[in-house]
Amino acid sequence: MTGYASEEAHIGPDRITIEVKTLNNRYLELKFRSSPEYSFLEPKILKELKSFFSRGSIEMSLFRETRLDKTSFPSLNTPLISYYFKTLQHLKKKFLLKGDIHVRHLISMPNIWNYKHSFSRELEFKKLFPILQTCFKKVNLMREKEGNALQKMILRDIKRLEKKIIGLSFYKETLSQKHEERLKERMTKLLGEQKLDDQRLCQEIAYLMDKADVGEELQRLSSHLKHFRSVLHEKGAIGKKLDFVIQEMNREINTVGSKIQDLKLTQEVIECKSLLEKMREQVQNVE
Repeated sequence: MTGYASEEAHIGPDRITIEVKTLNNRYLELKFRSSPEYSFLEPKILKELKSFFSRGSIEMSLFRETRLDKTSFPSLNTPLISYYFKTLQHLKKKFLLKGDIHVRHLISMPNIWNYKHSFSRELEFKKLFPILQTCFKKVNLMREKEGNALQKMILRDIKRLEKKIIGLSFYKETLSQKHEERLKERMTKLLGEQKLDDQRLCQEIAYLMDKADVGEELQRLSSHLKHFRSVLHEKGAIGKKLDFVIQEMNREINTVGSKIQDLKLTQEVIECKSLLEKMREQVQNVE
């Protein structure tokens, strides 16, 4: 399911911006981007994402815009910078490295700035947690609307497939008689003037008709459709269940297609396969 939501909030003088975007995916893929000071939250946030989403490609960004006044401007951590500078000089001398040590080398080192405002990790997560949940719920509402529309489309296809199966079941009864007549005609041509053993012929026809019978397959197909419809109305993650049921229905309709030797029925089987393929593609978007 696709969805999008964003939230903005203030924690102290800082502005927090959260964005969550979800795309269709048969598996769960999580991508997280954040300001450096929030990198420690990634495991907790990913865990929280998994409690809200079970399928799809989830992209989330969390950024903090720090607003400082003159009294809270950061200052350089001079002792740490001196340590970095001496270490770089030592490495340069030890490994005979060429080039000068520039400001850009030092400015990229971690923790060179001292901030006067405090930053508590645990407190920060407690403040962020309700904002994250609000954003996740907004995304799920959007996904739910798309899911309801998709459910209606799938239900329409189910009805069409049910009609096709009923039609196949009806034509199956008339097919037996046609198949028997066709076999008798072929046998007569092959044997010519030789007399047919009616009992033997009936046995052969019964054997061939039994091999070509698709009654069980159509019955299982109807049963799978009922199960599919039932799962479609369940709550929670149902995408993988629906995907499995469609695989079973495909297996049955393929067997029907291999047994039937009638042009009209073969066309009906092809249409059933087309409907199942359409449903399979739709189910890939269901969580």
